[in-house]
Amino acid sequence: ETKCLTDFFFSIADFRYEVLRNAAELPLENSSNDVDIAIAPQELRRFRTRLFQVMHDHGFVRMEYSRFHGIECRTFYRLDDDGSISSLKIDLFGHFEGGGVKYLDFEDIYRYCECNTHGVHVLSYWAEALLTAAKMFAAGGSLSPKYQKPFLSGKCPEAYYALINGIASVRLRKKLFGLIGDEEPDFGGISRAGVVIGCLFRNFFRNPFATIARISAHLYYESTRGIVCRKIICFVGPDGCGKSSIISGVTDLARETFRSPTKRFVLFHHRPHLLCNLGMLFRRGKMTEQEVNDETFNPHGGKTSGFVVSIVKLCWYCMDYRLGYWLKVAPLFRRANIVLFDRYFFDFLADQRRSAMNLPNWIVTAAYWLCIPKPDRVFFITVDPDDALRRKQEISRESIVGINSAYSKMAESFRCFRIIENRDLKTAIRETAAGIMLTITKPVPDDGR
Repeated sequence: ETKCLTDFFFSIADFRYEVLRNAAELPLENSSNDVDIAIAPQELRRFRTRLFQVMHDHGFVRMEYSRFHGIECRTFYRLDDDGSISSLKIDLFGHFEGGGVKYLDFEDIYRYCECNTHGVHVLSYWAEALLTAAKMFAAGGSLSPKYQKPFLSGKCPEAYYALINGIASVRLRKKLFGLIGDEEPDFGGISRAGVVIGCLFRNFFRNPFATIARISAHLYYESTRGIVCRKIICFVGPDGCGKSSIISGVTDLARETFRSPTKRFVLFHHRPHLLCNLGMLFRRGKMTEQEVNDETFNPHGGKTSGFVVSIVKLCWYCMDYRLGYWLKVAPLFRRANIVLFDRYFFDFLADQRRSAMNLPNWIVTAAYWLCIPKPDRVFFITVDPDDALRRKQEISRESIVGINSAYSKMAESFRCFRIIENRDLKTAIRETAAGIMLTITKPVPDDGR
């Protein structure tokens, strides 16, 4: 990372840019999860091209991209020969904006640019403090204690008053002047709606066409976010194959590998569970202790249903997948969450006994193609049946062999399947993380788009 950042900042010395937040030690040390760079809007495309070239030169050839409130968010990945992943997150923006409104021009920010001890263009101390506060208040939040220090420890120089006066919102300007003028400043929030409306009016009177274009772009990106960021990853395999351990291992790598908080990964078991188990509709009172024990530790112990009841169950669970997708799963994509399923509808194809169903596979397969949201990647975790049986004795060895065989056939039929051999847990986790990375990314382009 240090070598890549050093070459990158050396290569952009001819651009007008500045780094925000925790940039004092760049490029030798990056204390942030990402690098936020403000770049002159007219140079943005050429800057992207230079960025992509440097990433390519250092082996970062995969990229995850999203756009949020005018900020281009990119996470670059490099997959090494040993299967390990390196990543680097760089966010680009021009003007200081959010929600389709512009608070400050790039030029208003760039005038407070200076160089750190390593020659990287960074934002000066007080400009950084004021912009951070403005960002928090504009979003409707309050200023957290870690960002209050500048306003409590010293007096803001008058040279920075021009930065505040350039902000489009009168309400936001008053709030910032209150922070630097009071001995006991109020760090509480203000009305986000009032700030946005005030900025919109000023933006429109300054440049109506640019304002309309900015709002239209914001609405477009917000309306398509759930489609662009849609990612469903499934883990299948017999009991004892290590699905839970691999899922836990992957989520533990969220910050280090995917430059994301752990909560970005949202786990569902088998299905969305918007609807309860069908048997609960006809059950009076709570399950007995024996019934809970059988469902948990003896999933093949139930009585197999007849054809008609099995059809009813299949329709019920298909409805849960479809309605649960729109009401519980799809909203997560707007927040760029990666949805994980431990098992999935494929379990009905590989192991109908778990759901006490008895249907021809062609009916269940047809239901999948007609009704079920399709995952982006399915990891079939394989393990020796004897090893699986040692880990869990919930189903017989014969059942484990049968389930493995069914999933092996599906891996040949479904393009989304990928086989992970769980002989060594660390290796399996590393291979799974690499597979997820390849699923959520695309190749870094060789142009500036």
